[in-house]
Amino acid sequence: MELQIQKSDPPDVQIERYLRQQIAQGELRSNEQLPPTAELVRRWHVSRTAIHRAMTRLVADGVIIRKRKCGTFVNSATAKANIAILIGPSLMDETSYFHRALCKCLRAEIVESENRHWACRVYDGFYEFQGKPGASELPPDHPVLSDLRNHPFKGVVQVLAGLDAMQSAKLEFNLPTVRLGPVAPGLQADVLLDYRSFGRDAVTSLAQRGMHRIVYVRAIYSTIDTQEDLRGIREAVKLNQLPEVEVHGLKSTTIRGRSMEQAAYEKTLELIAKWQGRHGFPDAILISDDIATRGVALALVQSPKAAARQPLTLLTLANEGIEHHYGLPVERYDFSPRLLAQTMLKILHKRMLDEQLPELPVRVTNHPIQLGSATRNLKTNDSAIPGHPSSSACLPMFQALARFRPLRLNRQVSSAMTLIELLVVMCLLSILMCLLMPGLKAAKESAKSMNCLNNLRQLGLAVRSYVEENNGFFPPSSISSPVRHWPDILAPYVQYTCAAGAFYIKKDVYYCPSTDYKKFYYWYLTYGYNYYGCGCADNYATRPWPNIFMLSRPAEMLMLCDTYSTYQPNTSYNNAYPGTTGVVGGNGVALGRHLGNVNIAYVDGHVGCLPQNDVINADSNGPLWNMSYK
Repeated sequence: MELQIQKSDPPDVQIERYLRQQIAQGELRSNEQLPPTAELVRRWHVSRTAIHRAMTRLVADGVIIRKRKCGTFVNSATAKANIAILIGPSLMDETSYFHRALCKCLRAEIVESENRHWACRVYDGFYEFQGKPGASELPPDHPVLSDLRNHPFKGVVQVLAGLDAMQSAKLEFNLPTVRLGPVAPGLQADVLLDYRSFGRDAVTSLAQRGMHRIVYVRAIYSTIDTQEDLRGIREAVKLNQLPEVEVHGLKSTTIRGRSMEQAAYEKTLELIAKWQGRHGFPDAILISDDIATRGVALALVQSPKAAARQPLTLLTLANEGIEHHYGLPVERYDFSPRLLAQTMLKILHKRMLDEQLPELPVRVTNHPIQLGSATRNLKTNDSAIPGHPSSSACLPMFQALARFRPLRLNRQVSSAMTLIELLVVMCLLSILMCLLMPGLKAAKESAKSMNCLNNLRQLGLAVRSYVEENNGFFPPSSISSPVRHWPDILAPYVQYTCAAGAFYIKKDVYYCPSTDYKKFYYWYLTYGYNYYGCGCADNYATRPWPNIFMLSRPAEMLMLCDTYSTYQPNTSYNNAYPGTTGVVGGNGVALGRHLGNVNIAYVDGHVGCLPQNDVINADSNGPLWNMSYK
C-alpha cells in the first residue's frame, strides 16, 4: 500500500480514491484488515484527520467496516450496508401510485450508485399504527424491529410514514435519517414538495389564459396539513388581480387514497348542485391530489348538467410518469419522483458524513404544466395568444390587408339561390351526413363505454371495500337466509339503500349505458359477478370461500364484466360464467356491447376491455376466471 501524496487534491480525497482503486482491482480482498491509523500516518506522511475523513466516507458508503478495538476491514463483496425505507401506506393499495414510484426511484438510485456499497430494505403499512392507542409501540414481531437489530444499517428514509417522535426515536436506533414531509407533529421534514410554487404557478397559468373564476379542491388529510399551497394561491391572486379563489377542503377519515377519491366525488356533486343555481359554473377547477382528481372527473362525467356545459379546465398536482384514466382532459403540474429520491439520498449521505446540510426543509420544484400530451411553459408572453404568432409578427400582414381594396363593379348581382344550387347544397349535406354518421355513432358508443367503465370501477371499489372489511374474503354471490344477492350486499358501498331481497335495483351504477334495461328484477342486471373466481352461494358451495390472499395473479382475473342472460336477452342473471350457454336458470355470459368488446373490472382494481371471443373462449381454469390458477 504505497501512496504518494500529491499537491493537486486534498490528502483525504487522494486516500479515499486510492483505497477504492485497491479494493476494485482486488489488491485489497474481502474481509482483509487494513493497517492501523498510526501505521498509515507514518507510511503516507499525512495527518490523522485526513485518514479519518477518508475512512468516514468509505464507511458511510459501505466499502469498509471499522470495529472498535478490532480494526478496519474491507467489507465483503456480498455484504452490503442497508438503507431502511419506511413508507406510510401499504404498497398493495391500488391508490399508492406515488409511493410505489418513489420507492422504485430510491431503489434505482441506491443500486445504480457506483461508489456506494449499499442495498435497501422496504417496509410499508405504517399508517396502520397512526392515531391508535399504544401506537408508539410496534408489534414485537414487526420485521423492521428484528432487521434493525440483526443487519448492518447505515440510514433510514421515511416516506410520509406518519410516525410520531416516540416511534421514530425507537426505530432509527441513532441512525442518520431523512424524512419526506409533511410529517407528524414534533418532527421536522427534511424534504418537501414546493406546494407554494404549485399554487402560485397554477393559478398564474390559468389567469394568463383568461380564466378568472377558479375553484380549488384541496385534499386535507386527517392528521397532516400544510398552508403553503394557500399562500402561493394568495400571491398569484394578488399579482394577477383576480377574485378570491374558492377553496373547498376534503376532510378524509383516513389517509388512504380511495377515501380521498370518494370524498372528492361527493364534494364535487355537492358543488355541481350549487353551481347549477345562481352561482354558475367556474372557469377552472384546481385539485391538489391526482387521486382526488379521479373522483372530481367521475362526478363531472356522471352529472348531465355538467356534461352538457362547455368542458371545465381541470388542473391537478400530479407525479411525473404516473398516468391515470380520468375520463376527461386534465392538465398536470408534475413533480418528479426521481428528483425527490436524489434529493433525499444526498441529504442522508451528508448526515452520514456529518457534513454541513443545506437550509432545511429542502423544497423540490416542479416540471412545466402539461396540457394533454404536450408541455406548455408557464411563462406566457402577454403580447401574444399562447400557441399563435405574437402581435408584432402579425402586424405587417394586417397593414398589408388594410391597404388592399377590392374593385367594385357598377352592375347588379343577384343574391338569390337557384333551385339547382339548392339541390346541390342539399346533396352535399346528405353526403356529409352519411360520411359523418358512422363516426358520430362510434364516438357516442365510445362515450357510453367510458361511462360503463366508470360504473365497473365504482363496483370494483365497492367489492374491494367489502374485502378489506371482511379479512380478505370476497362478497358472496348469494345468501340463502335471508335471501340476498351481491347487488344488494354491495348497496351500502355505492351509497344506495335497498331492502334485503329487493325486487329491483334503481341505481344506475348497476346498468350499462348502452342498454335500456333499467327496471327488471334485481337479478336482471347488465353486469355479472365472476362466480368461478370471486363469489359462490352459501347453500351449494363446494370449495373454500374465495379470499384475495389466495390469488396469485389478481391483475389478470376478472371480477365483474358486461354480460347477458340466455334466459332474458341483454340482461345478466346475477353471475358471470365462461362459455356461451351459461347455466340452467339463465346465468350470464360475456357480451361485447361496446363495438365487440367486453368491459371488465379486474380484481386488482383496474378496468379494461377484451374482445368478446377472448372472454367466452377463455379456459374456465385459466387466470381470467379461476382463482386457483397459479
